[in-house]
Amino acid sequence: MCGLAEILPMIDGAISRGAKVAIYTNTLHAEVGCVAALQARPGLTHLNVETPYLHTKLFYGRKGDSFIAMVGSANITAGGLWKNEELSVVLFGKTSDAIHSQYAAYIKKLSLLMAS
Repeated sequence: MCGLAEILPMIDGAISRGAKVAIYTNTLHAEVGCVAALQARPGLTHLNVETPYLHTKLFYGRKGDSFIAMVGSANITAGGLWKNEELSVVLFGKTSDAIHSQYAAYIKKLSLLMAS
């Protein structure tokens, strides 16, 4: 199993509670097992971007007017999530918060990459 093994139950729990979960990866570095695990989850949006090269590490969830985002250096690999020395920050708040508008704009940009 991929580096997501330990957080997949949390992702599944969030989805079962009605959260919107989106995970963006890149085709060059995303582990095949992780891609398969993400794509197998109904209710989860997984976008595997080919070009331009995506190096973003953003975990984002939203339910109603609340959101949570984890942004940092960790790749979605066992090393990135559990073994390496990485730095990530978890932010949460309301979708009306100024910081959320920045996330929403970036996520829209990523979604447009998939459409092109």
